[in-house]
Amino acid sequence: MSKSQFSRFVQIGRVCLINYGPYTGKLCVILDVIDQNRALISGPTSGVPRQALNFKRMSLTNFRVKINRGSRNKVVSNALAKDKILEKWEKTTIGKKIASQAKRQNLSDFDRFKVMILKKRRNRVIQEATLKLMRTANKKKISANKMARHQAFVEKSKQKKNELKEKSVVAKRPKTAPGTKNELKTSVEPKPTETKPTETKKKAYQGCSQERRTRPSRNQTR
Repeated sequence: MSKSQFSRFVQIGRVCLINYGPYTGKLCVILDVIDQNRALISGPTSGVPRQALNFKRMSLTNFRVKINRGSRNKVVSNALAKDKILEKWEKTTIGKKIASQAKRQNLSDFDRFKVMILKKRRNRVIQEATLKLMRTANKKKISANKMARHQAFVEKSKQKKNELKEKSVVAKRPKTAPGTKNELKTSVEPKPTETKPTETKKKAYQGCSQERRTRPSRNQTR
């Protein structure tokens, strides 16, 4: 059998908190279930008289007392004292809240003034503490950013040094021997050589000159 997700049930001996009506904020105990909408309750320790109350006007708690159906107020008060229900209720969050609300309702004007001053002091202390935490956090962020910038600067300087080293090594390399791949091929144009005229050219030149000599002039032809 799987366990039910509910742990609070309407049953005899269940301690309830009244949430509506003249007895709001007081504890009571279920003595009997009248019908689907109402139950017989009683709160001898909280001043709640024996009466029938609607389920909508009560909220169930985690506490339960071992009593019989329709028990008297004396039996109910003894059961509550035996299990120390009131002490357990005061330690719960809802019980503390109800007690603080009751104290505030019973305060005088001077007491309210004291509360106001105490709240201001508390807020001042909280603000100072938060400012300190924020300053320390900002310092840590700034230091982290500085470290990151310093590392980036160091890396850049290393890269520049390596580049300068490579450039210096390339400049200091010796010239390669002839015939190698890295040899710079320079194309030198050969100077034009003076060729002596051959014999045939000489003969042709001599013949042309003789013809010019033997050719009659213009005056002669006229």
